Amino acid sequence: MTPVQFIEKHVRQQLIDQGFTPSIAQGGGK
Repeated sequence: MTPVQFIEKHVRQQLIDQGFTPSIAQGGGK
């Protein structure tokens, strides 16, 4: 896993924890 992938996974998990769905977290921010 590259550092970028690690960061993206961490940020996505933060979003999920705040109540976003995985699909929104995966599709947004780019």
